[in-house]
Amino acid sequence: MERVSDCLKKYKYIDYEITIDKLVKIVDWSEISCIAVHNSDNKIFGILSEQDIVQAVKEHKNLNAIRAWEICTHKVISISKDATVMEAAELMIENHIHHLSVNDGDKTIGLISSLDLLKQFARPQL
Repeated sequence: MERVSDCLKKYKYIDYEITIDKLVKIVDWSEISCIAVHNSDNKIFGILSEQDIVQAVKEHKNLNAIRAWEICTHKVISISKDATVMEAAELMIENHIHHLSVNDGDKTIGLISSLDLLKQFARPQL
């Protein structure tokens, strides 16, 4: 069975104080569906998804006044890089979420999405 570490892409994160208008200019959302939000101690503080930004726009919020920490998901659920993709899928289903933080020990090394898992499940098994 495939491991979570097999699904990881380059880990990207932003500072929790960045404004959303600046964020949308520097992040290529065609490659990712979420980005980690780090605090001043460079630890993961939350996960910001495209949907979080869409919701802020929908609510007519001023994007140059909103900081990432204000609209990101704060409850970050983590999984070990050595867990199977099936374990990751089960954890997402149990918690009604679409993104997990992937850890190597106590260090965050990436994020995995439900779409990443779906791609793994859809690949032919050799």
